[in-house]
This record gives sequence, structure tokens and C-alpha cells, in this order.
Amino acid sequence: MFKDLGRSLMLSAVLLGLFVAPVSFQDAPFQLAEAEALTIPYVEYGSWTPSVGGTATYAEQTGTWVKIGKSVTVFCRLRMSSLGTGSTTIISGLYHPIDLTPVIYSIVPVYFTGLSQSVSTVIGQVGPGGVSTVTLYSLLTDGVSMTNNAVIGDSTIIYFTATYLTD
Repeated sequence: MFKDLGRSLMLSAVLLGLFVAPVSFQDAPFQLAEAEALTIPYVEYGSWTPSVGGTATYAEQTGTWVKIGKSVTVFCRLRMSSLGTGSTTIISGLYHPIDLTPVIYSIVPVYFTGLSQSVSTVIGQVGPGGVSTVTLYSLLTDGVSMTNNAVIGDSTIIYFTATYLTD
């Protein structure tokens, strides 16, 4: 199996004009049976719906995720129309539950604007509010420490990416 794959890859590389050193699988530091037994982590992908809950309404509310083995990377785009009775600090709805055993996973928003308070920085933690939530923490412009200030409001826009482990 590997010999044929090697020839196919070599031919593909030659057709693309790449230099490839010839490799002999007989000289490999493992046996063929061991190589065939190696597993590649299962890859899945899909969408999730980020939410602040309550009676909030959204101009944009999309999320996607990619799962490779136990590692999940999520992408979130959230534009609020009206906060209503929604949370001012917690975004929920992550598709895969978070494994809170090893650590708490931090995120840094890619983009934020229209927050309900004047802040210099916003970060997030995946998990402290529950097994499928992101809790936002911020540093007020006149503050000295990060805390979960009420930053999500009627016109908030926040985009972020986070990576965490799942059970």
C-alpha cells in the first residue's frame, strides 16, 4: 500500500516541478504493519448558533466549528440588534461540550465594537460559565483589572475564534 502511495506522490510532485528525494519504505524505522495501524484523528465540521439568551435579537448570529480528534476550534460572528433580557457577558451555544478538566481556555476577540461600556480590551474564557459557554472579561478604560463587566449591548458586534478540548 505505501509503495504505491509513494510512487503516486513522487509522480505528482514531479508533474508539479517539485524536487523530491526518493524514499524507500524498506529503510523506514518502522514496520509496514505498524505504519498501517497508525490512525489519523477523525475530522468533523459544522455550524453552531451563538446566543446571549433571553429576548435578544440579532443582525448576525453565525458560528462554525472544526473538530479534529478531541480538539475543537470555533468561529463566532455576533451582531446584536437588541439585547433585551440577554446576558451582557456570556455567549452560549457551543456545539461540543468543553472538557474543563485540564484548563480553562482563553480567547481573544478578533473584532469588537459598539460595547455598552468604554473598555480598552476584551478577552474571553471558554467554559467558566458552563460546559458550552464563552464568558467575556474586559478592562474598563479607567480600570486596573480584568473582570466580567457588562459589555454586550444593543449594538455590540463581536467576532472571535477559540480552541478547546472536548470530552
